[in-house]
Formats: sequence, C-alpha cells, structure tokens
Amino acid sequence: MAHRHTRQNSLPGRPRRPSGLEDHPYGHTLQGRRHSVGGGYAGGGQATLRTPHSNGRRSTPPGAQDHPPHHHPRPRAEARAQGRWPRPKVQRLGGLFPQVLRPTLRPPHYTHGCRVDPTGGVDKETAAAAFKTWWNDLPPDDVTIFSDGSEQYHERQKYVGYGYAIYQNRKQIGSGSGSINPISHVFDAEAIGAWRGLQHTLRMPQEVRSQRLWMCIDSTSVIWCLRANASASSQWAFIACQNAMQVYNIRIKWSPGHTEIEGNEAADRLADTGAHTPDCDPGPRILTYHQRYWLHIS
Repeated sequence: MAHRHTRQNSLPGRPRRPSGLEDHPYGHTLQGRRHSVGGGYAGGGQATLRTPHSNGRRSTPPGAQDHPPHHHPRPRAEARAQGRWPRPKVQRLGGLFPQVLRPTLRPPHYTHGCRVDPTGGVDKETAAAAFKTWWNDLPPDDVTIFSDGSEQYHERQKYVGYGYAIYQNRKQIGSGSGSINPISHVFDAEAIGAWRGLQHTLRMPQEVRSQRLWMCIDSTSVIWCLRANASASSQWAFIACQNAMQVYNIRIKWSPGHTEIEGNEAADRLADTGAHTPDCDPGPRILTYHQRYWLHIS
C-alpha cells in the first residue's frame, strides 16, 4: 500500500508527502536520487514507466536532444576503404596470391567432333604435311587463328605467357601476346591464348569476322576441352570460346607444333615474348568485382 500511495502522491497536481530527508545534511542529493530511481514515477517528461503493455519511451539524459548520436552503418568498412583501418590478416595474406577465378558447375557440353581424336590417328610429321597442304588450299576469305603457350624458368623465376597470330589469305592481319600469373601452367596459357586470338578476330571489321574462322591449336588437350566439357583450370576461357562458337562460323583444327608451320612458329615466338610481359592478363571482368568486394567488406 505504501508503494501505491507514493505513486499517487507523485502524480502531477497532487501534493508530495514529506520524505523526512529535508533536515538531512545531504537531503537535497538523496531526495533527487529517490525521485530519479522511480523508473518513471518522478521522472516527469524525461522518463515513463515501461510495462509489457506500454509504449513509453526510454529515459533520455538531459541535453541529448540537442546532440543526436551519429549513426554510421559500417565504420570499419569505410575506414578500411580510406586506408585508416588495417585489413585482417586473411585479407593481407590473400593479397599475396594472384587472382584466380573459381570454376562453376556447368551442364555437359558436346559439339561435333567431341569424341574424335584431334590427331586423326596419324603421326606428327604426316599431320604437319597434310596441314600445310590444307592451309595453302583454303579459300582466300577464310581466317586462321594460330595460338600457342609458353612456360619458362629463368633465375628461379617462372614465366607463363601466350601468343596468337591471325591470317587471311596466308597474310598476317593481326597478332598479340601476354603473360598470365606464374601459378598457372602452359595448358592455361594455351587456353587463354586461343580465346584472346579469337576475341581479337571478333573485334575486327565485319568483312573479317563474318567469314569462316579456323582456330588452329597445337594442344590436343585444349581441343578436347573446347569441343566437349571445359576443364576447371581456365574454365572461363573455354566457356568464352564455346559461347562464341554458337554465334559465329568457327571451326577447330589441330596444327602440330614445332613442325615449321608458319602460323605456329609465329604464335610460338609471340608466346615466348609475352611470357615476360610485366602486366599479367587481367582475365574476366568478374575478378575485379570480387577483389573490390573483399577489400571493402567489414
């Protein structure tokens, strides 16, 4: 009952019952504490009683309305983006490794010739002679894209690169080369070089890319992956070639390497030069997005 009387006497408009602290040396301090601990009885407009069925506000310290708190959704993320916050050890260690795109799960892919041996069951010298005859007899409008990969070691350093040469009517109309990250192998260079050569050709004028395009590759492993299922390594390059093959008139032919085939020799020299290029091939654009995401995540 005493608790109920205290609540009624504390309501506005009613006289407050003496507490007996008026004559105490610290009466004013104790009186203030007594009224502030009430949880809403003596708080006036600053605090209200919170019950399971009430919608009262939480008590707010005096002057808080004049200085609202600064709400920042992600202070650490922005601090790291501005270089004011050190990155976690995992992110720092991840920055030491080259960027590699993770493979994706793809449905089976089968095209014409996917179960046929690219070599035709003949030896390298016989296949090289047949290729030279075939190349000389091609229609003048057909385009041949030779590509090759290179893996070198120099002073305990590994260098991997690719090169390609584009011909029409047995005349070179384009070429290119580049390097890839050193954790790759020559197989990756062959695959990426095949795509970069095809990509270069598809960016040429309409009178070139609308013709029949021949991808001349000396790696039978790359040919198997282009005609059938892409390998997990450098999967993005195989998928890019397969997507282009669904739109353009593109054929694949095995060209034996190191057999004095003009296009192969040109692509081989470009691959050796491209392996020492300072800037590595950036790969697909999605790598840039993943790198930006991991650098700014909180």
